[in-house]
Amino acid sequence: YVNPRVELETGIPVPEWIGKTLLELGYAEAITNPWHEALQKVFATKQELICDSEFPSITGIKYWSSRLVPEFAEDG
Repeated sequence: YVNPRVELETGIPVPEWIGKTLLELGYAEAITNPWHEALQKVFATKQELICDSEFPSITGIKYWSSRLVPEFAEDG
């Protein structure tokens, strides 16, 4: 799931976000590394994580609070 607000803030349509990394979307490592670290923590702990970050938008830098939630298959 990608919040529709992401499209309004970045100009990148929601469907383009699905299945791609931030690097694949063209973001610099300074932006992508903290996100990837947060996602790895969610995968490792299997716990939800709230993270705050700076993120470039079409109108300048924005400050986002994101809720990263693991979703489990039937087999865990």
